[in-house]
Amino acid sequence: MTKTFVTKENKLIINKNKTEEIVFCRPKIRHFLTPPFLSGISQVDEVKLLSVYLTNTVSSADHVNHLLTIGNQRLFLLSQLKNQGLTLDSLHIIYLALIQSKITYALPAFASQLSVMDLTRFVFLLARPNAVDLPKPCSQCSRP
Repeated sequence: MTKTFVTKENKLIINKNKTEEIVFCRPKIRHFLTPPFLSGISQVDEVKLLSVYLTNTVSSADHVNHLLTIGNQRLFLLSQLKNQGLTLDSLHIIYLALIQSKITYALPAFASQLSVMDLTRFVFLLARPNAVDLPKPCSQCSRP
């Protein structure tokens, strides 16, 4: 086992096999000196923390791409469930659980960083259920 004590005061133990370090910096900076590597811990440019992708430039592009990919895959799943004869009420519940909840999770944290292109891509994703006659997303749904 490769566990070590970081500090004796708080008795924090980290597993170096599962630990990654990310160093945040400004985008397009010319001369950035990275801090020295910690022994046994890898430095990465992107991490996934609480299902949100963070990059070293604090860009939301990777997270948006991930959300759009997952959203499109789940819309395909909904269309397959509709073809199997699932009712519209059931499809609506599944839409709220699988797609709308995924998109709105952590949205306040990165919404101010979204570009016009990212917003357009989200609008097209949210408009797609109407194109395949799936339940329309609603913002004032009576269901929990």
